[in-house]
Amino acid sequence: MARHAGINFLLWLTNGTTAYKVGGQRNATLSLSGETVDATNKEVTNGTEQWRETVSTFRGWTIDFEGIVSDLSNAQDPATDIMMDKFFNSAEVQTDFRVYLEFPSGFSSDRYFYGYALCSDLGVDTPYDDVATWTGTLDGNSRLQRQASG
Repeated sequence: MARHAGINFLLWLTNGTTAYKVGGQRNATLSLSGETVDATNKEVTNGTEQWRETVSTFRGWTIDFEGIVSDLSNAQDPATDIMMDKFFNSAEVQTDFRVYLEFPSGFSSDRYFYGYALCSDLGVDTPYDDVATWTGTLDGNSRLQRQASG
C-alpha cells in the first residue's frame, strides 16, 4: 500500500481562470459531512431486533487550513489577498472563486477535489515562541467535485 506525505497535498484558489497556490501552507484538512433524519417507524422493528433507520439528506464539506505568515507581496501570494478580500467584503461566492485540493501524482484516480466556498473563519496566531501563522475555514457552498488526474 502506497503512503503519501502530507506535504504533497496543496490548497489552491482561483480568481477567474488563474489558479493560485495558497502561500506558506502547513496544514489543510478536507472534511466531508452528511446529515441524516430518523426514519424509524413501528413497521421496521422486528420483534426484539429494534434497529433504527435513517435517511441521508444534506451533505457538505469544509477545508480548515493553516499557513505561515510571510512578508511576500500580494503579487507573490495573491491567494491570501483573494481570501481576505472575500472575507472582509462578505462576498458571496462567485464563479471566480474555486477551491482546489491537489493530491500528489499516483494517489488513486481522483487527483483534485474542487468546489465553491465561503471563507467563514480567518485568524492570525502570533505566539511568543513560534512562527506566526494564519488559519481559516472554507465552507463549501456547492457540490464538491472530483476531477481525475491528467
